[in-house]
Amino acid sequence: MNGWLRTGCVLLSLILLTGTLVTVAAAAAPGLPDPGSYLNWTWNHSIEFPRGHWSDGSHWYQFYLYRPDSLWDPPVVTRAQQFLVTPMAPLLKDQVQLRGLGLLSSQGVLHEIHPAQDTVMQLSWLSARPTRQEAKAWSESLVVMFRWDGGDWVVVPAGPVTSYCTRNPGLFWRRWGAHYE
Repeated sequence: MNGWLRTGCVLLSLILLTGTLVTVAAAAAPGLPDPGSYLNWTWNHSIEFPRGHWSDGSHWYQFYLYRPDSLWDPPVVTRAQQFLVTPMAPLLKDQVQLRGLGLLSSQGVLHEIHPAQDTVMQLSWLSARPTRQEAKAWSESLVVMFRWDGGDWVVVPAGPVTSYCTRNPGLFWRRWGAHYE
């Protein structure tokens, strides 16, 4: 058993050392971009709902996205997300995001909201494209549509592409907007 452990440690050390050397060599090789030079770009597709938009009761929503110019990226339709609107839910001071994986606020994941809650339906993206122009081209190549409560699909254009660093106040990105207090 001791021999197997020693052999495993030696192999792991060699793998880590080799990976480090390959990374250093790639970073120093002429003509290759510096791995640290890639910036992260972010944008979102959003629909703001006025306070009081959601009536008491059960609601649902879905997202649909695809790239018409790509043969490799199949269309994606998210499963319907359901949530409850009730006057018994607390009224939060910040916006609640209706996201692909459910409702999120600065308080965490939610399953119900107050009828007067400020909400935004939103898909946020983070891209490691090397330039803002490339990230913008990617954002414009996506077709994103939302629907809720049995309505028609609504095309939602991409918002501005900005540096991730300028919009990262924490895990909850959506701390601005027409109704944010």
